[in-house]
Amino acid sequence: MDKKRIAWCITGSGHYLKESIDLMLTLENVDLYLSKAGEEVLKWYDYDLSIFKKNKIKIFKDVTASASPVSLLYESVYKLVVISPATSNTIALMAQGVSNTLVTNWLLYTSDAADEEERVDLGGRR
Repeated sequence: MDKKRIAWCITGSGHYLKESIDLMLTLENVDLYLSKAGEEVLKWYDYDLSIFKKNKIKIFKDVTASASPVSLLYESVYKLVVISPATSNTIALMAQGVSNTLVTNWLLYTSDAADEEERVDLGGRR
């Protein structure tokens, strides 16, 4: 049985938020990473963080300047990174290689891990 976890990232998009959360709650071994806007949008749509905690989902918030939680990727904790829902701003930042939030740092770190031949699913990137 695979013990590696899934890193699920939520940004400030409300579009497909319900569907993303519904899918996440069907999975096991999930850690939730929230951008500052992701945390805001959950409040706007009346999601309480206790729903995730009840489902044994660890929550990481964008509170450090260094986005230190993404270092768990290098420790082979995760088998998959999902960023859903993502704002157009997040997608534009990632496309340009800008990693200035907890969520955008995930793409940078997954790209680095792929370059170092770690086993991370990048959605067909390699």
